[in-house]
Amino acid sequence: MSKRSVIYKLERHKWPDEIASEKRRKRLVLGFIATGVVCFLLGIVSSGMIPRVSSTITYGDEHLDLFHKAYSVMKNQWYFGKNVENLEQELIEGAINGMMMSEVDLHTSYMTLDEATDFTDSLSGTLSGVGCSIFHVNDIFMVDKVYPSSPAEVGGLKTKDEIIAVDGVSVKGHTSDEVVSMVRGEEGTRVAITVLRDGKELTLEMTRAMVQATVYMKQVDDKTAVLTISSFADSTASEVATQLVKMEILGIKNLIVDLRDDTGGYLSSLVTIGNYLLPKGTVIIQKSYRDGKIDKDVSTNKDPYTFSKIAVLVNGSTASAAEVLTAALQEGLGATVIGTTTYGKGTMQVPLVMGDGSILRYTTAEWLTTNGNTINGTGIQPDIYVENEDVYKNAVTLKENEKYGYDSVSSYTVLTQEMLDYLGYSVDRQDGYFSKDTETALKNFEKDHNLEIDGILDNTTYQEIVAANFRNWFAKREEHDLQMKKALEWIKE
Repeated sequence: MSKRSVIYKLERHKWPDEIASEKRRKRLVLGFIATGVVCFLLGIVSSGMIPRVSSTITYGDEHLDLFHKAYSVMKNQWYFGKNVENLEQELIEGAINGMMMSEVDLHTSYMTLDEATDFTDSLSGTLSGVGCSIFHVNDIFMVDKVYPSSPAEVGGLKTKDEIIAVDGVSVKGHTSDEVVSMVRGEEGTRVAITVLRDGKELTLEMTRAMVQATVYMKQVDDKTAVLTISSFADSTASEVATQLVKMEILGIKNLIVDLRDDTGGYLSSLVTIGNYLLPKGTVIIQKSYRDGKIDKDVSTNKDPYTFSKIAVLVNGSTASAAEVLTAALQEGLGATVIGTTTYGKGTMQVPLVMGDGSILRYTTAEWLTTNGNTINGTGIQPDIYVENEDVYKNAVTLKENEKYGYDSVSSYTVLTQEMLDYLGYSVDRQDGYFSKDTETALKNFEKDHNLEIDGILDNTTYQEIVAANFRNWFAKREEHDLQMKKALEWIKE
């Protein structure tokens, strides 16, 4: 078989509920007060923030004459303003967004109140839920991890279960956020999750509880463990500490730190974790400010946890605080980095909380590695470059009347041929030409999946192929995880 190139856009979600947080809504005025806290933020994915400084900044009207005039005209004289709901808010938010110099700095941005609420809640770490994570594509929700002693584990949920309903309501047709909302709820309340396991439906009941779910440890053998960190949240450092204690008790000598798809989070959490592993005097992170000043966070631990070998797994979505830890382990401990080049988010942002609860986050510094290197825009190069077999790709949808058959050519046919090949249906080409061999392979798939056997590629058939391919990949993930395989091989060398 040729190298796989069927890739889905996967979303990883945690089932725990978000802590309800009360937000004070205030009328936005032209003179506003903003308070700042230092954070790591990834522009393509929200990360967390941590208190570093507290400042009060008041802007007087004398600095905003031009804005005042433009705002007044748009608010009171603009013809189409009568058609805009919440015109004042839209004008203000539009003006603020207009200040974001995205062509200069991708990571300076503005968040509305709702976006800010989701942002701050996303990294609390300790949340009310059942304690598992999932992979999602289309209408398929597969259980990825079940956290030890969580309601999910107690209730019998297992990795590779496919969730098909929550409290009797089918997840089909729902977005990932909607399914998460179906699962989350008040601590102590019950939830019933129906799963498909080995072709059989099972309904599992569990009681929601406060769980910590940013760190997952798996023992591979008697000397090796994998520590997966999904984000650097409030609870992450304490979760890592708990797992390090367990590993010490188990006699673990070799550690694989999996930071793939970790987009960062709290600086304080990162520094604490660095202290667990790096010897006293080792620089964890350096911060270079606009005025040329450089601050350093240095390990103060006289007795850090030690391992014979440490490997760090990374990919293109490893960013921000996760990159800091990667560099610190690589340069400070000689850990071997395995995978692909990281994202390259080497800047720090300050979120300014506005009077109405919205947030303006802007870059205040560039961070440097232990040895003083910058990775902004370039990322961290792995010591051992390994790409995973590309068995999942962005899922697409054919239009309602869009169909392809013999002797046609399309990009959808390319994806279909690749997926059919991956599923074991023989095709003679993967270039988008709908050959007779492709038609035969498609008919065989339709027969095996109780579809109309016509050899025509429409959206219904295409989505069935996507679903089958995703389920097949998920069931055999370990076989396709070449990066993890390489890390385990390196550990044994």
